[in-house]
Amino acid sequence: DMYSAITSAVGTLKGPLHGGANEQVMKMLLEINEESKAQEWIKTALDNKRKIMGFGHRVYRTEDPRATHLRKLSKEAGELAGQAKWFNMSQTIEAYVKETKGLNANVDFYSASMY
Repeated sequence: DMYSAITSAVGTLKGPLHGGANEQVMKMLLEINEESKAQEWIKTALDNKRKIMGFGHRVYRTEDPRATHLRKLSKEAGELAGQAKWFNMSQTIEAYVKETKGLNANVDFYSASMY
């Protein structure tokens, strides 16, 4: 029934992890705001032991396959909207976190820049 499905969907996305993590990723991108500042911002955040949402997964030890698809869609959506900076910042952040921490982007990371 439709009411149960909607209630389940809302409950699934409630909270700081599922549903909240992609919001935190977008807040981070908005705070950075410029592609040229992305790497320095993420380096400082990691040096200060700040948690970076959108990385790692309890099950996937390699790249989250959903992130693979969302990366492509995020790039396309950004280009179509004339807002490629969100995708470009995401690429810079993803590369830096992967290189320095060995963590892969998860589904929440690129779902943020899709919006």
